[in-house]
Amino acid sequence: MEWSRAKMYRLLPSELTPTFTALLLRLEKNGFTPVRRAPSSIKDFCVVLQGTVICWVGTEEYLLEPGETLLFDAIFPHQWFNHGEQVAEVLFTSPVAFQLFETVEKDLRWREHFRKTKRKMRRHGGPSSSADSSR
Repeated sequence: MEWSRAKMYRLLPSELTPTFTALLLRLEKNGFTPVRRAPSSIKDFCVVLQGTVICWVGTEEYLLEPGETLLFDAIFPHQWFNHGEQVAEVLFTSPVAFQLFETVEKDLRWREHFRKTKRKMRRHGGPSSSADSSR
């Protein structure tokens, strides 16, 4: 996942089905994430590895430096900013396995687009039509 001078890295291979999630947020100087909100309650535990960051959760602002931690529910709107002069990194862990919600949204949009395209092709006698039952 990539935004304005900010990038989220999945730390575990996607082939694994872990019982938790581990992500690394890297914020370049002046980098920030968009306001994000999980579709359901997900507890995130974060530790700042380097740099100084500001995290907004709901209406609360947290100024965090290396070694400081934050535990919050990602169902609340939240946003991260690099408040320092250097690159900042934040490690996220969650006790549940989940996909980044932007990825899931993208996948859902793709699936809906695929279904609509498939329906159109069926109506117009495309490769998925009932006339071609060998597929």
